[in-house]
Amino acid sequence: MVAIKILDEATGLIGGWGMPFGKYLDGQFFAEETDFAFDWFPQEGRPLLFHHGMDDTLQMEVIGRQVGKRLDPQMGIWVEVQLDRAHRYAEAVIELLKKGALGFSSGSMGHLIQVLDTGKIARWPWVEITLTPMPAHPNALL
Repeated sequence: MVAIKILDEATGLIGGWGMPFGKYLDGQFFAEETDFAFDWFPQEGRPLLFHHGMDDTLQMEVIGRQVGKRLDPQMGIWVEVQLDRAHRYAEAVIELLKKGALGFSSGSMGHLIQVLDTGKIARWPWVEITLTPMPAHPNALL
């Protein structure tokens, strides 16, 4: 399965499984019933970061914006982002994507997350999406 791909290189449109269903490396998992607090960003626009802002060079720079999403009851949340093609590292990000070296990871706010004893994530207020070389779910990377 292709988990993340360039949908339109000229405009920087990228799509992939931002929150795939199934177990993550830590044993937790999203489900169709997970409350992602989609209504917090009714016009989309969540920031696109690189490695959750933990990259020494890019730090918390916003490199694009989330522009769409859809729920697939079997697969998870498909996410589309618009990379800022004017960003100084846009070409480097595109090259990493072409090599299959990046995956998606979603970010929330720790104090608002609710995880059940089963590992099921009941509440995950989704506030950012990241391109990362180390996604926590195997379906978030090529």
